Amino acid sequence: MSDLLNDPTIAGTCDSDEEGIQPMRLKNKTALITAAANGIGRASAERFVAEGARVFATDIDIAMLEGVTGVEAYCLDVTDSKAIHELASSLPNVDILFN
Repeated sequence: MSDLLNDPTIAGTCDSDEEGIQPMRLKNKTALITAAANGIGRASAERFVAEGARVFATDIDIAMLEGVTGVEAYCLDVTDSKAIHELASSLPNVDILFN
């Protein structure tokens, strides 16, 4: 796999760290991530923060978001359209939606 990451025809020729990953790719970006308390949502929230994004992490179980470092946590039931509208209205412009 590391050979693929270092192949300029696949990974590009931009600056990267020793693993071939471009650091801080999301600097100055804002992301809204739903279901961020567990699994793929949590891993994505943590990675987005590591890449420099300001992350608004949501989950129906806000207590589970307490351990996600570097995010701004919100309780959100994504099946509640009124709650979605209220949250969206309270946030700054969002560059990335991860649902």
